[in-house]
Amino acid sequence: APPALGAGASRFRNTGPARLEDFLFGTDASQFVAQSACAHDFSVAWSAQVGAAAYATPVLSRLPAESGVRVTAATFARYVESVRGSDGHEMPGWPWEADGASFHASPLLVDMDSDGVDELVLVSSEGALYFLRQRTGLPLLMAGADGSRRAPSLH
Repeated sequence: APPALGAGASRFRNTGPARLEDFLFGTDASQFVAQSACAHDFSVAWSAQVGAAAYATPVLSRLPAESGVRVTAATFARYVESVRGSDGHEMPGWPWEADGASFHASPLLVDMDSDGVDELVLVSSEGALYFLRQRTGLPLLMAGADGSRRAPSLH
């Protein structure tokens, strides 16, 4: 039971500083010891620099003929980049460049041509849709914000 309130007292009155971690976790964050928080030892295996800032989460995928995972990111300034998940090295045929486009959303994986291999579907901030083959980085189709459809130029 909550403590009894005296005359003129309010249970809503701030009686001292409140800390966010007390409300969320019931613990004092200043006493946090990183080594005791997780039994796993994590370290950075690799990092890769892409052609522009990436604002959205990369997508992880595995192609049937590949043994490892690939990491594909759409960047803010026109590039779609794909690197090997094992070492961060660029995949053959990548990056792909969409002139004048910027991407704020993660790529989607969809098997557009029913060949058993997912293609990348990207939406630019300008409203254009891009469909790229993961294996080669070559475009399948582009649907413009104006409703036009065409195979985009290759870069």
